Amino acid sequence: MNDKDSYEERVSQIKLQITDLYKVLSSLYLEINNDELVSDKDKESLLSKIDHFYSSREVTQRLVPYVSKRDLGASYQDSIINLIRFKKNIKKNGLPISPGGNNKGHDRKFAELLGVEVPQQYKFKEAFSGIEYIENTVLKPFSGSSSKNVFFMSKGEILEINNGSKYLSLSDLNAAKKMDKAFSSARWIQEDIVYNDGKPANDIKVYCFYGEIGLILEVDRASGPKPLYCYYNSDGQRVDVGRKRVPNFVGNGVPEIALKYAKKISLASPVPFLRIDFFKGDKASVLGEITPHPGWHAGERTDYWDFELGKLFDQAWARLYIDMVNGKKFADFFSVYCDMK
Repeated sequence: MNDKDSYEERVSQIKLQITDLYKVLSSLYLEINNDELVSDKDKESLLSKIDHFYSSREVTQRLVPYVSKRDLGASYQDSIINLIRFKKNIKKNGLPISPGGNNKGHDRKFAELLGVEVPQQYKFKEAFSGIEYIENTVLKPFSGSSSKNVFFMSKGEILEINNGSKYLSLSDLNAAKKMDKAFSSARWIQEDIVYNDGKPANDIKVYCFYGEIGLILEVDRASGPKPLYCYYNSDGQRVDVGRKRVPNFVGNGVPEIALKYAKKISLASPVPFLRIDFFKGDKASVLGEITPHPGWHAGERTDYWDFELGKLFDQAWARLYIDMVNGKKFADFFSVYCDMK
């Protein structure tokens, strides 16, 4: 047996094992639901545990009624992947909407149209050769995500915020990054660092489902060598989403204005989900960026949160569809992000 045949056999065996597993799980689901000796409270607890991780791909015919009754198969992770494929297909038909490599210049213009505060800007879509050291500014790529190649200029040095590396000058930074193709080809935005209590402001990242808040992440990048994380639910209560490999902190709370801005941006966008990022400054919350497809750290989340955010995703699709059927135009969005001519 050659290597290809060996791999194919292993793949087939695993597929059969997964199918058999879900057959057993399907039978257990129905057995629990139909057991008259189990109280309604205990049934809810037991079935919820299965709801939270049951794959929609494995829903059997007998379980189809529970897709409507209990949102069986709902998943944030699956919904993000489906949304990416959906956007690929509508782009093929001439309408690019909210691609993953978010254009920060467009984000800023969109925010300004909606009355959302933005930081003072010094350079826009500038080649690296045109960048100067300006104290208390941040340098970031015109297009990009995940805080890659984002730098603080402060106290006479340059700090790379996603890994804590420090550089004494722009020439040192350029030399260190000469093999980084994304860095070398980037165009740059330079704007004020937003401060809170004398240090760079914490990020407030709002997971927004067409006007409904699902989750909020506060990130402190200034208190130590590694970022610190605090998650909140939509009511502002701290929650554990299952990320065990990152340092957490108590958090400083979420400003209401950031949530108001996030809802406004979300409802003005013809997509079911956006993560909208702000800086929590002393005087105001200002836009950081708009992230269409944030990472969710597969394997570092609880089934509960993947399920709950998946339900919000489904509900957002429904509200968005109804608004579109009723004639909502999203004029501000299309005027900034899409050439409709």
